[in-house]
Amino acid sequence: MKKIIPIIAATFLASALHAQHRPDSLHFFKPQAITLSGGMNVYNEIPFTLGEMRKIAPSSVILSGDFSSFTSSGTLSGYSMSTNALGGLLAEFVPYSKKKNSYAWNSVVRAGLNYASFQFDGESFSRSSSVRYDTVTSGNMTFYMDSTFFENYSFSWNTSVISADLSQLFHSNEAKLFSIGIGYGIQFGAGINSGFTASYFAMHEVTMTQYPGGGGTAGMYSVSSDLHNENELVKTKNAFFGRIYVPLQFQLRLSRKNTFWNKLALTSEIRTSLDFVTVPNLGLQTHPCYFQNFGIKYYFQNNSTETFMPGAW
Repeated sequence: MKKIIPIIAATFLASALHAQHRPDSLHFFKPQAITLSGGMNVYNEIPFTLGEMRKIAPSSVILSGDFSSFTSSGTLSGYSMSTNALGGLLAEFVPYSKKKNSYAWNSVVRAGLNYASFQFDGESFSRSSSVRYDTVTSGNMTFYMDSTFFENYSFSWNTSVISADLSQLFHSNEAKLFSIGIGYGIQFGAGINSGFTASYFAMHEVTMTQYPGGGGTAGMYSVSSDLHNENELVKTKNAFFGRIYVPLQFQLRLSRKNTFWNKLALTSEIRTSLDFVTVPNLGLQTHPCYFQNFGIKYYFQNNSTETFMPGAW
């Protein structure tokens, strides 16, 4: 899978670069533009339970501990955010319509690569205890010395995904300063550097609470604190990733007349999708997802006239 995805993308990109130097020849797909973008995923997830996490990372030392005396965060559904580390690269092609005997300028087929990082959280566990070990009275002042101990365990499964990105977009006339497009698309790929992270945090703090006589205001002061952090990374099997999405793109050209700036455009794309991820030892997981990206597009040919895409709405 890791070898097939780059080969597919390289084939499409090579075709685009080769065909743009042959403007007089007829191609089933006419290369039009290339877009570099980056963005963010916002997806709804249900945290992994303790039992599920032990299946994902059975060799984890921290996970093998006893959490019966801890309070669990639970596994209620919540929103989690994941940032695309490097974004994506898409080449655009205008399909040729044999029925109309012309290029369908109001439609583009897009193909490229996407790189993203994902984090799926598990339920966390925490507990705290406080013991008063000394009381001191001086005049009308009373001092209480307390020892507080807090512990927290947090877990997550992380993976980076390289995926092929294929879609079709139907749009208004891109020759105009502002245009909108909507369509459908799929992504499919494989994970790399997948792993399970277990984190332990502990804090021991000694506090002094002061109670003045005569009904004054109490004050609390930290006398000393000791922090401890421990992280464990367990390598896991890599995941397979898939996405079905509906893109909505907004585009703003940098110029309509200047021959240089006319080839550049800023894009913003919203994708509503359903993601499919194979989690190690758990099988297929599905997540509804909202994706927002921003990019810059370069047109291979100048499109400064309104006849750039005849017949576009």
